[in-house]
Amino acid sequence: MNKQKYLKPVNSILAISFLALILSALLHDSIPYNIYRNIHPLFGYILTTMVFVHVYLNFNWIKKNILSK
Repeated sequence: MNKQKYLKPVNSILAISFLALILSALLHDSIPYNIYRNIHPLFGYILTTMVFVHVYLNFNWIKKNILSK
């Protein structure tokens, strides 16, 4: 499996969800609560999922460069 071809979209989704999560947290007083209540956890779940996928796709690099020491 060519993991490198999956990293670009995963990293893009990871960055977008991270920025959306920060933006929704900073603007939570300006956003109606029912919208905030739906989008903030959604982006949190997406971010968490993408972090796990990112670590999975890079686990060989992590083993080689971090865990081997």
